[in-house]
Amino acid sequence: MDHPHPPDDMTWFTTDDPVIRLNYYQRGKYDFKGGWGSPGTEIFLPLDPRHLLYTKVGERPPRRGSVVPRAVALMIRRFIAEHAHRCLFSESSEPEVTRLRPRIVDASLLSRESAQWRSWHEEQAQAEQELIR
Repeated sequence: MDHPHPPDDMTWFTTDDPVIRLNYYQRGKYDFKGGWGSPGTEIFLPLDPRHLLYTKVGERPPRRGSVVPRAVALMIRRFIAEHAHRCLFSESSEPEVTRLRPRIVDASLLSRESAQWRSWHEEQAQAEQELIR
């Protein structure tokens, strides 16, 4: 595994689901169902704004410190954004980040999520008690 860099004017951002297991078949045809036992699967994890942990199953890693071509960096950033559950985390404000993953402001969604978190402990404690019985 290695840590490819983005072009100088770009950075890697991360998400609430940062490990991407990409099966890339052809332009526009890919999925995130890859794994270690699947030759050709690309597995990557943004470590910080300049480093990306990367491997492609069955192939030698890129040279340490290599810079990813701009077109590839843009695709990687899109895959990172698409793979997120809900949140992107970026070192700085970037218009592309909000284009890739628009911000959602929804009071009812926030209210439902808050209610779920308030009841989480009680539900988990009850489920644990049912397992013990």
